[in-house]
Amino acid sequence: MQLAIVIPAYKATFLAATLQSLAEQQVQDFHVYIGDDASPEAIADIVTPFQHRLSITYKRFDINEGGKDLTRHWKRCIDMVKGEPWIWLLPDDDVATLECVAVFLQTALADSEHRKLYRFQTSHINTKGELLFNTTTCPPLESNAAFLLNKLRFKRSSSVAEYIFSRKKYNSVGCFTSLPLAWGSDDWLWIQLSQEDDIVTLPAGRVLLRQSNLNISANTQDYTQQKFEAKYRFFDLLFADKQLLKKIEKLVSKAELMKTITEHLFFEYRSYKLSFLNKNLFFFAKRNNQVLGGGILKNIYRLIRYQISSL
Repeated sequence: MQLAIVIPAYKATFLAATLQSLAEQQVQDFHVYIGDDASPEAIADIVTPFQHRLSITYKRFDINEGGKDLTRHWKRCIDMVKGEPWIWLLPDDDVATLECVAVFLQTALADSEHRKLYRFQTSHINTKGELLFNTTTCPPLESNAAFLLNKLRFKRSSSVAEYIFSRKKYNSVGCFTSLPLAWGSDDWLWIQLSQEDDIVTLPAGRVLLRQSNLNISANTQDYTQQKFEAKYRFFDLLFADKQLLKKIEKLVSKAELMKTITEHLFFEYRSYKLSFLNKNLFFFAKRNNQVLGGGILKNIYRLIRYQISSL
C-alpha cells in the first residue's frame, strides 16, 4: 500500500466518526495504524467493529506519553508504520471527506517534481459534525518561507491533520521537534520537510477539524504560559536556521521580519488577555528580549506600555 494513516488515539468520543470517514473513502489503498496512548477510555472497543472494514493495526501502549510530550507519542505511532512511503497523521477526532485518499494518490503519483509535502483544505466542525466555517484557501504551491510569514500574519491556519508527508523525508529531517504541548511542533516539521520543495495544496478533498472542549487549541487559558514558551522556542529554532532565514529575507527585509514577529506576539497577548502587572512581566520580558532584542528594561517598558494602553 502507498499510504499509512496514523491515528494517535487517546480520546474515544469522536474516534468512531474518524474511522467511519476512512471506511467511506473512495479508494482504500491505505493502512490504518492506531496507537492507543494508554487511554482510560475503551479505544479497542471502538476499533474492533472497523477491523473488517479497514486494514488496521492497533497497538495499546502501556505508558501514556501524550500527557508529558505529545510528539513522543506521535513518533512512536509513526514508528508502527511498515512499508508505506507516505504518512498521514490524523487525530482521533477529525474526519476526511470521501475523496481525500483518491485525490492525494492521484496527485502525488502524477507529480513530476516528486514533492515531499501535501495538504488538504480544511473546515471546522462542531461536536455534532456541523460546519462552523471554512479556513482561508491555500494557494496551489507555497514555499516554507511564505508559509511561515503567512502564519505569523494570521493569514494561514495549519493543523497536523491536513498534511500528508514523505516518510523518507521525515526520517531524514529528524522527526518532530519537541515543544511544550507540541504547540508548533507540527508547523516546524512542515517547514523542514519543504526546505527544498514547495508545499502542494491538493485540488480537492477536505479535512474537517473538530472543535470541542476536549482540544488544547480550544482552551485559551489553562495552558497559556506553556503555549507562549512553545512559541518562543519556535522563534529560537527560526533564528538558528540560516537556510530558512535566507529564504525569508528574499521575501522581506530582516527589519520587516522582526516587525512581523513583534506584531504577532502582541496580537497574541491581546487574544489571551494577558496581564503583565504581576509575575508574568519578568518571564515575558526575558523571553521577548531573547527573541526581539533591545535589553530587559526596554522589553519591560514595552510590556507595561502595552498593558496601560489595553486597560
